[in-house]
Amino acid sequence: MTTAARIQQFRENLFLISLPVAIEGFDDFIGAWVLTGNPMVVVDVGPSATVPQLLAALAELDAGRPELLLLTHIHIDHAGGVGTVSAAFPRATVVCHPRAVEHLVDPERLWQGSLRTLGGEIARSYGPIAPLP
Repeated sequence: MTTAARIQQFRENLFLISLPVAIEGFDDFIGAWVLTGNPMVVVDVGPSATVPQLLAALAELDAGRPELLLLTHIHIDHAGGVGTVSAAFPRATVVCHPRAVEHLVDPERLWQGSLRTLGGEIARSYGPIAPLP
């Protein structure tokens, strides 16, 4: 059911990448904002299950490599893929709340909380959280 990301352009250098997940009714539910230019910024990378679509969409934009990965918060649907995206762009700086760092470096408590809060089916559809180096 997972399909390719959809890219919408809002301004000359502002894009919304819609990141589909394999959950019925979740079309256009998750997205990453991309500001191209200097620096190139990605806001909320989405869950780990959508990282391949995000990376493909970033390549399609052909705007270079992100320098900043900004996380509005660390819920799994906004930041679950940051460890994997960060590995793809190791020079990018991850910007998040200071109290989020420990959960991103060791995401086990965040993953367990996601399983309890969202339920196993939805959390597993979002994918496990890879640690941030």
